Order: sequence, then structure tokens, then C-alpha cells
Amino acid sequence: MRTILSTICCIALLICTSCQHTRPEVNASPGSSGVEISWAKAVTLIETEQVKTVEHHHSRDVFLTTHDGKRFKTIEPVIGDVGRLIQKTDPTGKRISYWTE
Repeated sequence: MRTILSTICCIALLICTSCQHTRPEVNASPGSSGVEISWAKAVTLIETEQVKTVEHHHSRDVFLTTHDGKRFKTIEPVIGDVGRLIQKTDPTGKRISYWTE
């Protein structure tokens, strides 16, 4: 049982590590986490399609990268809010690149 669990953990770690290499490169400014903004401001940026990339973490942290390379950080009020917002704004997923942790 212990060997199976270790194997599963190793596979999960490999998958998570490989996901980091497929993330789009962003020009973080300032710092790697970006400028903190309100959830309302993030909603506006997404709804007006000013963002090219949205990164969603289990911690409810949301990172937005705009078309001109600016990076912002916010916290969604309820887990899944950003996913529902993006689905409503860009149902085909062609205009906003969205990934979750």
C-alpha cells in the first residue's frame, strides 16, 4: 500500500511540474505576483477582455496578465467565481487563456 501511494505521489508531482512549463510566460510588474487589485476591478478587466491570461489557484488567488504585459493579483470571493466569469465572457476559450492550479 505504501509503495502504491508513493508512486501516485510521484506521478502527481511530475504532472504538476510539467504543467509549470506549459504556462504562458508573462511580464510580471512589479515583482512576480503583480499589482494587487480589487475583485471588482478584476471583473471589469475580464469582462472587457483586457486580459490575455488568467491563472487561478486553489488558494483563491487569481493572477491576470493584460495584453500589454501588466500583471495583477486579486482574490476571488468564492472558489470558482473566476471560472464562471470567464465561461460567460469567453465561452469558446479563444480570447482568454485560462488555467487552474
